[in-house]
Amino acid sequence: NLTSLVYEAVNCSICSFANFSTLKSVTIGNGVTSIPANFISGCPNVTSIIIPENVAFIGDGAFVGIGLTSLAYYAINCPTGSFSNFPTLKSVTIGSRVASIPANFLSGCPSVPSIDIPSSVNDIGASAFSNCTSLTSIVIPSSVTSVRDNTFMGCSNLKDITIPSTVTSIGDGAFSDCTSLTSITIPNGVTSIGWNAFSGCTSLTSVVIPDGVTSIYDYTFHGCTSLASITVADNNQSYCDVDGVVCNK
Repeated sequence: NLTSLVYEAVNCSICSFANFSTLKSVTIGNGVTSIPANFISGCPNVTSIIIPENVAFIGDGAFVGIGLTSLAYYAINCPTGSFSNFPTLKSVTIGSRVASIPANFLSGCPSVPSIDIPSSVNDIGASAFSNCTSLTSIVIPSSVTSVRDNTFMGCSNLKDITIPSTVTSIGDGAFSDCTSLTSITIPNGVTSIGWNAFSGCTSLTSVVIPDGVTSIYDYTFHGCTSLASITVADNNQSYCDVDGVVCNK
């Protein structure tokens, strides 16, 4: 009949409170550094989780099957931990000291309408926000240097993307199937655009490629059925545009 849990074990890798249908309240202590696998999996009445700053590891399946609607994530540097496939999740706060966002962080969370990525973040993991279908705009902070593979794949309502000049590479499938995206200006610092990076962006009508791009991989704009023209900067040493078509020099 467990209804409330206060968890303060500093570094425990085997403790599980899975499948407590009565559990509603979970508090994770500020000194906790590791959250075990299957920690509170299968606890459907737990709706809110706060991940404190010192957490450096989140085990597989730690939160699978809970009724998550609100997430406050403050872990400064945690390379693991996914809150993917929560259809009920609507509110997400990322702390102002967080340095990295794990791979698959919010993948498949279709009800999250907005995400504020703080300026402290310097790394966003692959597929971190893929299939967040309610997301309409995103600002990537200038502390980030790479948009990794599939980061925003399938964000079908994403219309407005700000990519800072600090970004040097756009990974495979990074913005694929963002079907509401109408235009994209790739920043001057980018040197490579990955395979399938913008494939399936059926509303994309124009693209501007800057001077520094030296590699455009296969299928980058595959299936962009509304794409009318691509403009390449005059000083680009690898590519040019001829009547709106990209040519390799």
